Amino acid sequence: MEDNGKNNPFSEKNHRALVVSMCLALFVMGLDMGVVNVILPELQTVFDTTVSRTMMVATVYFMIMAAFQLFFGRCSDVVNPVAVFLAGVIFFFLGSLICVVSQTIFQIIAGRAVQGFGAAMLGASFGAIILHLRAREQIGGLLGMMVMVMSLGSIIGPPLGGFLTQRFSWHWVFAINLPICLLAAIPLVWMLKLRERKPGQGLAAFMQRIDPVGAVLSVFMFASLPMAFSTAASSGWKSLPVLLFLLAFVLSAALFVFWEKRVSVPLIRLDILTNSRVLVVIGIKVFVLMIINGVMLIYPFFMVQGLGFSVGRTGIMMLACAGVMAVLTPVTGRLSDRLGPVRVMGAGGLIMLGVSLGVLFFDAQAGLLLVFFSLAGFGVAFAGMTISSTVQLLRFAARGEEGVFSGLNSLLTPVSGSLGLAVFSFIYAMGAKSAETDAGRALAGFQAGIIGIVSCAGCIVLMLCLLRFAREKTQTVEITGRNRVPQSRSTDISQSEGKRHV
Repeated sequence: MEDNGKNNPFSEKNHRALVVSMCLALFVMGLDMGVVNVILPELQTVFDTTVSRTMMVATVYFMIMAAFQLFFGRCSDVVNPVAVFLAGVIFFFLGSLICVVSQTIFQIIAGRAVQGFGAAMLGASFGAIILHLRAREQIGGLLGMMVMVMSLGSIIGPPLGGFLTQRFSWHWVFAINLPICLLAAIPLVWMLKLRERKPGQGLAAFMQRIDPVGAVLSVFMFASLPMAFSTAASSGWKSLPVLLFLLAFVLSAALFVFWEKRVSVPLIRLDILTNSRVLVVIGIKVFVLMIINGVMLIYPFFMVQGLGFSVGRTGIMMLACAGVMAVLTPVTGRLSDRLGPVRVMGAGGLIMLGVSLGVLFFDAQAGLLLVFFSLAGFGVAFAGMTISSTVQLLRFAARGEEGVFSGLNSLLTPVSGSLGLAVFSFIYAMGAKSAETDAGRALAGFQAGIIGIVSCAGCIVLMLCLLRFAREKTQTVEITGRNRVPQSRSTDISQSEGKRHV
């Protein structure tokens, strides 16, 4: 295919600069996720405010990020994923700048909301860009590298945030984002300035293809659901705010389905979500993300209160899971390309089930090495499951819907993460009630949480069997447009085409 470097940001000429920009933006996104939680106690003290108001600094970011994923995913398909990614970098820069100059907690919350817009754009577009840069059977390696960069940012974030806050001030936690965002934006601006504007790309044409009503309904739908889960983790499932958030989700979801069935250009085709293979992969990702958040929740309580570890040692031990996961994601990405994502998912699911069954036998005498290797084992499983399931989901994307699937994939992270925290907080609390001492409660809660993880891992293995069955049953069928066509035309880019250019 002709390589028109002047007008094509996905050309070989621009490939390396685009990858570097994406790595920088995703690194700062991961860094921000890890660094902000560390300074929340400092913000509460500095601004003399309540815990709930301080927590809004974190929750408003994830709420906005989840709410706009589908909308910005559709924008990536209508406009250009590189343009949406650049807008995400700009919004993240502006949000960070607002936080740097903030004088009140409300200004910081506003800055975090702007950052959330930027994160939604980044998450909704980066998968679409990868689908344009690589043939679909080759996206795993690049995707694994991107996730590794983001994971390294989240690992570096907490110690860096603590150092900057203690040595300088909390302002530097946000100020460090600014130069990285600028470096990420420069190549993107250069690439987009080279593009020629084509007829029919104005605001009127954009509004006709974007489904604004569906976009508004999706925002209400996916803002209320993670807020319900997050509130349930702290207030319980029967609290009035949780019930109101769930009611808002149900009503907006019903209206969304009603509208999308009737509009000529929907935000997302509903038949995508009725395809059995797509649903199974989404279900697998949901359970995997729930387990990741469950492990990150219950292990620290067990180590500090049950085993008597210090907070510092516990933090170092938790790096075993995150570090192994970060290092192995490029490897599992390449394996997904070579062996197929379903096989890698299967191996990851069995490792996850085996590790969690072994952890069931932990007691108050569990030593440091046992805890370390169990966390490392979970890291291996998470690396395999997260990348391979993402590769499989993105491969389902029909041409012209890469952004929609990228947004759908990114949407699962905040929604499933908040659900996992809510579910495993409840399970841990219920298990801890059966003991009298602090150590006993920590052990009982931990064991109850591990039983929950075993159950989720068992569901993943069962769904992998269903995915295998559905794959064999529909070997020649896949999603494109409103009808099904032979698989080779929708799931993969042909060998002769190589990379996809727009």
